[in-house]
Amino acid sequence: MFSDAARTVMQAAKSEAVRLKHDHIATEHLLLGILGHANNKAKDIMVNAMVDLDKLKKFIEETTTPPCGQTSIPKDLPLLANAKRTLEFSGLEARFFRSQSIEPEHILLALLKDVECVAAQALAAQDFGYREAYEELLMINSGDAGGKYENQIEIPISETVRDILSQAQADAARLGNSETLICHFLRSLLNFKADPAVSRLTNAGVDIQTLKKQLETIAILTDDPFRLRLDLAKLKIVIRRTPRTLNCVPMSRLAKLALVSACYEAQINDREIVDTTCLLLAMLNDATGEVTQVLAKYNLRYETLKAQLGQAK
Repeated sequence: MFSDAARTVMQAAKSEAVRLKHDHIATEHLLLGILGHANNKAKDIMVNAMVDLDKLKKFIEETTTPPCGQTSIPKDLPLLANAKRTLEFSGLEARFFRSQSIEPEHILLALLKDVECVAAQALAAQDFGYREAYEELLMINSGDAGGKYENQIEIPISETVRDILSQAQADAARLGNSETLICHFLRSLLNFKADPAVSRLTNAGVDIQTLKKQLETIAILTDDPFRLRLDLAKLKIVIRRTPRTLNCVPMSRLAKLALVSACYEAQINDREIVDTTCLLLAMLNDATGEVTQVLAKYNLRYETLKAQLGQAK
């Protein structure tokens, strides 16, 4: 359920589309709607992260132009697919932060996940992405994140997924990581070669052993204080780490978010349990994550997997 503030943002997005002589509403209009709303956490998040709001607005206005020959604007502007997806996934963000309604900050987080949309690119130009917004919102909420992630999986988890989570924690301990990451989830999933989710990967041309090595490299570099952003496809590094005990490997915030996302995927796909396909969708939904970037090399993206599932129904 959208709050009054969120509805005001959506109405402002329509007004911005009309002002720019656009015949549709997209993510850039939603972002402009957030900027036009006087008081909301979404705006505070960007201000606290040193985002230049005037520069942001100018960037959007200069990179979006009305259709050639556009003379009139339809009364009911349609939502583009990316805007629909943003509003849909704002519900997930609201659930994760245990909000009873969808607020402007949840819309901001959702649009930042679509890294290819104009809104996310405009913010990326100022080095602002999903993770920065996510961390800033936690800070704005005055550290009230403690215990926030517990007991949020309302749909039963399959035995295979439970085994994957256990193996992921063991994998993190073996590699010496301080937290269990999304890449550990995927590495553990790959051990279940006969699983339907793994079959989808192999059918897409994924070499399982190569992918596991790439994910191990991600895990090592993620925990390295001197981490460099390197091309994972060209990276060949072997680093010996001191293994940790299992009870020293808590899940990272993004890993916990992936589990909540997997629950959400089960709900919107009418599944009775959180299975491995839901978990894979959740991992792909981390648009800015290294795991998503590696799988994108095989043309495996959230949208393509969702389309395949839709065709299979």
